[in-house]
Amino acid sequence: MVTVKPGMTAEIIVKDNGEGSSNVLKTFVHDVEGRKLILSQTTPPMKRNMVGRQFRVTFMVRNLNSQVPYSFWAELTALLADYRIASLARVPVIAMRMNTDPEIYNVRSSYRIQPLARSGMSLLLQGLPVKIVDISLGGAQVRTNAKSFLRPQSMVKVTLIIGNKRLAIDGQITRVWSAPTAGAIGAQHNVTLKFHSGQIGWESLLGGKIFQMEREMLAEIHQGKSYVKR
Repeated sequence: MVTVKPGMTAEIIVKDNGEGSSNVLKTFVHDVEGRKLILSQTTPPMKRNMVGRQFRVTFMVRNLNSQVPYSFWAELTALLADYRIASLARVPVIAMRMNTDPEIYNVRSSYRIQPLARSGMSLLLQGLPVKIVDISLGGAQVRTNAKSFLRPQSMVKVTLIIGNKRLAIDGQITRVWSAPTAGAIGAQHNVTLKFHSGQIGWESLLGGKIFQMEREMLAEIHQGKSYVKR
């Protein structure tokens, strides 16, 4: 079973009760005693009016060549301004109590995210590059100017490229429709795909990548951008 250990980095997801938005606060695990955790104070800091609230805490665990996201729920029990850590230095910390065991942080199949150009992820459909409109563990919506093989319900070869890894996935086209175009771009088609089986590890790698992109996009929430579809 995956456990939380001193030295780990983690993130605390703080939802704004008034606005429904979320902030992701980075932290560091100083001490663990049973289900009691001592974590570094975050930036911006957690406040005393948050004591007693429950928060989702996430962290990454390496599994072979990929990072797997885990999470658990914990209650903020105290804010300590002068806690002595292993180096004997005194630092501000937060105390939390784990209410659930760590579990894989499942990105729901229906949870679609719009990758940014800098995301380091691309997709090939029947060997041809396509633009990813949004993607989830269950499938993707892409845009392409190819049409010869775009038949609803037909099976297609999908190659998902994340960093320097290429993953083969069996896909099925579920819908095709024309996309508005301008100038000499040519006919564009929107295609929705359903992912079926693939090579070992594809779900773990894609889930970890979606998790990473979600964290990065939530960190930019204050800029008023909207990336995630539910």
